[in-house]
Amino acid sequence: MELNYKNIIYSHYQTYHTKHLYGNVTIESIRKQFTFWNYYYSEFLPNDKSVNILDAGCGDGGFVLWLTEFGFLTTIGIDMSKEMIDLGKAIKINNIYQADVIDHLLSKHNSYDIIFCRDVLEHLTKTEVVEVFKLFYSSLKTNGRLIIQVPNGYNPNYGKIFYNDFTHETLFSGAVINQVAKSTGFREIYVKEITPIPHGFFSMIRYILWKFLKMKYRFVQLVENGYASGYFSQNIIAEIRK
Repeated sequence: MELNYKNIIYSHYQTYHTKHLYGNVTIESIRKQFTFWNYYYSEFLPNDKSVNILDAGCGDGGFVLWLTEFGFLTTIGIDMSKEMIDLGKAIKINNIYQADVIDHLLSKHNSYDIIFCRDVLEHLTKTEVVEVFKLFYSSLKTNGRLIIQVPNGYNPNYGKIFYNDFTHETLFSGAVINQVAKSTGFREIYVKEITPIPHGFFSMIRYILWKFLKMKYRFVQLVENGYASGYFSQNIIAEIRK
C-alpha cells in the first residue's frame, strides 16, 4: 500500500509545524498580521466589494478574516488540513472549509473573480502545479485574477524558507511563474518582492539594509551573468490575469 506522507504531516500541521514557528494562533495574533497584508496585498483588491474571492490553502483562515473585515463578504477559504480549519473555526472565523484545492476547483468553472493562493504552490509537485494552474484558469471569471505568494529560488538564502517544511516540493522565480502561467492560458503577470515593511524604527533599519543587500545581489548577478535585473527576496508575490 502506497503511503501518502503528506496526509500524516498535514493531520498535525499546526501542532508540529506552524505552532513551532509562530506560536499559538489567536484572533489577536492574526490581527497583528493585518498591517503586513495591507502593505503587500491591498493594491490587488477591487473597489467592488461584491466580488467572489477564494483563498486556496487558507490555513487557519486569518487571511479570510482580513478580507471579510475589508468588506469582501463573499470570500471563502479552503485548506486540506482539518486541524488548521478546526483551529480557525474555534476562534470564530467563518466561511472556511476542509477541502483539497484541486478537488474543489474541478467543480468551480467560471466561479471566482479573484483567487488568492499564498504559501501553497511550493507544496505541490511540478505536475500538480501545472494542473492547478489550469484549474485556476478555468475557475476564474473573464478578466479574473490569481494572486500567489511563493518562495523565490533566486534568493541566495532560499533554503531558509524552502527547507523549513518537509512538504515543500517546488521552487519558483519570476521567470518560472511567467512560464507556467503563460503556458496555461494566462495573459499578464506582475511580480513584486516581499521586502521588510518600514513601519517602525527597527523595521526601517531592516528596510534600508535590505536595499543595500539587494544592490549586492544585483552586483553579483551583473558580474556573473551580464545583467542585474531580477527579484531577490525570499518570497515573491505575483498577480496573474486571465
